[in-house]
Amino acid sequence: MPHLDPGLLELRIHGIRNTPSHLMLRAIPANVQRTRGDQLAGFSIDRASESGHRVEAYSWGRLARFTGFPALGRLGDSLVRAVWFTLAPFGLANTAYWSRHQLGKGPTSAPTGASPPVTAGCPLPEVIGEGRLAGTVRLLGLALTLLFVSTAATVALDMAAAGQGGFIRDALAGWPPGARAAVLTTLPVLALGVIALMSTLARTRYLPGPPCTVPVTPAHPVAATAPADHEDTGEHAGGRNTPSHVLARSGLWRVGAGMRFLGLLHIAGAFAWTGSIAALARVDALVAGARRSGGSMDPGPMDPGAMDVAWIVLLAVGLSVTAVVGVRILNSQAHDPRTHAPPGHRILLAAGVLVLVAAIVCSLADGRPAGRPGLAGVAADDPAMAGNRGGGLATVLVTLGLAVLLVVLLVRSRRGVAEQDHDAVAWGGHGPFVFSSLAVGFAVLLSFSTVILAAWALGSHEPPVIHLLFASGFTVLTGSALAGLAVQLLLSWRAGEAGAIDELAKVRDRLIADAGPWAEAPVIGAATRSVFISRRVASLLRRAEVMTAWLAAGVLVGLAVSVVLNAAWLVGWPGLDGWWPLVRATGTVGLWIGVVLVAAIAILSGRGQSRPAGLLWDLMCFLPTQAHPFGPPCYSERVVPEVTDRIEEWLEEPADGVRRVILSAHSMGGVLAVCVLFHLSARGMTADRLQRIGLLSYGSQLRRYFARFFPQVLGAQVLSIVPAPPPSADGRDPWPPELADEVDEEQDARWLPGAAASLQAPGSLWWIVQDRWTNLHRPNDPLGFTVRYGSSGPADGMDVQAEEFVRGAYQFTVATHQGYLESVVYARALEALVSRLGRDSPGPATEP
Repeated sequence: MPHLDPGLLELRIHGIRNTPSHLMLRAIPANVQRTRGDQLAGFSIDRASESGHRVEAYSWGRLARFTGFPALGRLGDSLVRAVWFTLAPFGLANTAYWSRHQLGKGPTSAPTGASPPVTAGCPLPEVIGEGRLAGTVRLLGLALTLLFVSTAATVALDMAAAGQGGFIRDALAGWPPGARAAVLTTLPVLALGVIALMSTLARTRYLPGPPCTVPVTPAHPVAATAPADHEDTGEHAGGRNTPSHVLARSGLWRVGAGMRFLGLLHIAGAFAWTGSIAALARVDALVAGARRSGGSMDPGPMDPGAMDVAWIVLLAVGLSVTAVVGVRILNSQAHDPRTHAPPGHRILLAAGVLVLVAAIVCSLADGRPAGRPGLAGVAADDPAMAGNRGGGLATVLVTLGLAVLLVVLLVRSRRGVAEQDHDAVAWGGHGPFVFSSLAVGFAVLLSFSTVILAAWALGSHEPPVIHLLFASGFTVLTGSALAGLAVQLLLSWRAGEAGAIDELAKVRDRLIADAGPWAEAPVIGAATRSVFISRRVASLLRRAEVMTAWLAAGVLVGLAVSVVLNAAWLVGWPGLDGWWPLVRATGTVGLWIGVVLVAAIAILSGRGQSRPAGLLWDLMCFLPTQAHPFGPPCYSERVVPEVTDRIEEWLEEPADGVRRVILSAHSMGGVLAVCVLFHLSARGMTADRLQRIGLLSYGSQLRRYFARFFPQVLGAQVLSIVPAPPPSADGRDPWPPELADEVDEEQDARWLPGAAASLQAPGSLWWIVQDRWTNLHRPNDPLGFTVRYGSSGPADGMDVQAEEFVRGAYQFTVATHQGYLESVVYARALEALVSRLGRDSPGPATEP
């Protein structure tokens, strides 16, 4: 019995809702004591616990959103919250990078049972830095940085330097135009510096200090000779795990430190691009002057002076440096944190700095105003059509590049996946495109919000016309995609009405089986309807894969239309003049919609410990940063080694008996627990100690989301689970809500009959925990699914359905993603799982 075993450690890890420690421990807050850790993460116990075994709660939620510097206090927390939105596109690019179905130079992922990718002997940084679409996603990350710089340049150079109004105009009223432009040219780079600084400050790693006692010889030679976290020897104790899987590499949670090399390239590109924007504004004015003298369709001869030639040369050099940086990023990148930055990176950084300095010097030397008139034939007298356009033109170029990269990802992301495996990975293999499209969409939304708020702060009547055109096309097409998604969800809800009577009867029978007839029929009837409605809501929310596909498609089409509108305006298309009032109206509405959306997310994210779109945020921060150096910090870099150390410490053989561990993990905590198990094996933990560790997960997304989104990291073959089929887009349920129906449906459809061959493959999770994993789920939990671990059948006892209500509540309360710890099923599953710890070989599992 677990409550009579003082050698048992039940280590509870929370999920995306950042459950407080006292709730995880089911204790009074005053009785909770932190035994180790700091304000960001740590272990706590209930001092008044009456349990016969040790229960600890590990809290990590603040790692994903707050700084690791206590001296910054609330100010630091507020700054990190403020840049949350700016870091989100970079984080989504990182998610796209890890969603690729090929890492290194080996074969692609094979959910149907073929051999896993072979990367033995290949250094981990090379495995991660190479593979299909690795360079393309990294290049998209650079384009996102350039879009950020272009937006900042639009505000600083196109709006503030032009003296459109506001406090900047008043502060710099007496300055010459060249000096004003020179000072404001540095603002885009400073803005990027703030983002880079906050990304660095928010990053925390597990770097424990020396022990308080004098070191002694370890009792176990294996533990003493285990490789350090930053090493990657490729050797594993007992041959349990070959280094075929990324999670089985001990250096995985250190590779993010190598992003400082990629950061040098991004900074070099940002410097060169900022200088190019300043030069582009001057060259654009020169071309506009030639058009004025010769007509819009027949430009007159240009007679550039010395400063004009200098600007043209500077533009060419700046674009060349930026292009070389892009080529460098596109090529194979192996950022080993133990090495020094390549010399080419430093040369490019110096070149970018020189371009920026040259732009500042040229601005000081050129005393002419940088403004330009509007083009003939397209509302030339409109103030929005005149003035500086360097930032706006740069935005058009970057957006065009982003659209091209998205098309490349759309076309190439599915290649290399076997035809029979298309349905076993998310979006048929288009994961890199989908996540990249979401990153671009969020970045464009931020650009809209920044420009419209800057125009309001500067007292301008109109934002730059280029952003109006972008917002017009992007809003219409993305709005249409959202409308189509809403229609599809409505049809799915209507489809749920079919068979409602039968499902209500099944829900009622389950309620009575779980709790008994606790009241008269009217109460049971009301409770049944409440649970039934929660199941219907969960069926809609479980279509995250379908929803994101709609959004990704809408972003790409909206981006393409926006680029076409801007191209038509730039060439002076006469037909656009008649449509200008409509374009202006829709563009203005689109810009303000962006502001409202960002403000709504900001308000939601500031509510205590809550976090909007928590699953998406955890996806962005879960794996080490590899596609963008300024993305949100990876909390797993600290969580995985920290929890691993705690388990190793507990399992040190005491004098009074054998110690054991149960990892009790909720939601995202289950993903972290799996990573910890692989990390224990990668460190060289012996088989007899691994047999004393079990996993109890609940509210898990491992099979339905993570295995499909990241086939090379957490794929079905890695986790020893049955691959999940794609969700139904317009059916009554995306997947059957109950395990028996799920198994029957997959067997009837002959879903991946070869997948069973890989459920217990060497190097997989089965070779670490064997049958010591139990998963709890609920049909009405929108984020909790079955895992189907180790067996394709329903009677293996690995997946257990928890009751769909809060036991002991004063009023009947439906339980969805929370409340697993309070369920009777949890206690039974814990007791059954403890009984399986320490066996040499797996035996038959029983239903708890």
